[in-house]
Amino acid sequence: MRERMKTQIAKIGVRPAVGAAVVLVGFSSAVLTSAIGVLLLIELIGAMDLERDSELKVAIVGCFAVGLGGGLTPIAGPVPAIAMAKLAQAPYATGPYYLFNLLGPWVLPAILSMGVVAGWVFAKRASVPRRTAEDPLTLWNMLVLTGRTYLFIAGLVLLGEGVLPLAERVVLGVPPPVLYWANSVSAAIDGATLASIEINPLMTQEQLRHVLMGILIARGGLVTGNATNLVAAHKLKIPSKEWAKLGTPIAAFLMLFYFISLGAY
Repeated sequence: MRERMKTQIAKIGVRPAVGAAVVLVGFSSAVLTSAIGVLLLIELIGAMDLERDSELKVAIVGCFAVGLGGGLTPIAGPVPAIAMAKLAQAPYATGPYYLFNLLGPWVLPAILSMGVVAGWVFAKRASVPRRTAEDPLTLWNMLVLTGRTYLFIAGLVLLGEGVLPLAERVVLGVPPPVLYWANSVSAAIDGATLASIEINPLMTQEQLRHVLMGILIARGGLVTGNATNLVAAHKLKIPSKEWAKLGTPIAAFLMLFYFISLGAY
């Protein structure tokens, strides 16, 4: 499989190939789940013959794209699944495309930007092809990861129901910008846990947008912020310190940029 991909990459060039791969995994995470998106990212990176430093950087940027795309549909991952479960009793209409309509104008440009950064800033082919161990993207891997994800979601939904009275007293009165920056802790604390505690059907849509964007952006900053980060770091042997060196500045820049963008909306 990788040999066929390497042939196609050689035809189009490594920079366009890396950029297209990052955009592809970002968008596919919304429809195939972020668990499958990160496995696809790892498989594509393995076929690129990138320098080691370039491989690390592309993987980190790619995980930002996976994390952002994984917030757009209820099936994409724990955070959107929990959000939609908690919003079932919302006084406004929600449906399969609710999160896409709520977050898409901000998330889609971010994914495209991640593709540009990965392809035209960080992509650099190794002078000598590097040997990488085959770690095939199998149907069994997909099913196991997806099953574990949704068992985790079920537990967090129950947790959210237990703390709902506290959230109603505390979170509902917090201004959207404060909620946004407060969720920068999702770089170190699982975003799904935060979503299960904070999201409430009585929230305004502006509050909800700030909560979700804060979680989706910040969780790319550290390895511990997202399960997909942990998978990529393990498979590609990326140390936590190396991840933080690049992931933290990217997350900080995106947090500031989208804080301004959300405020201007």
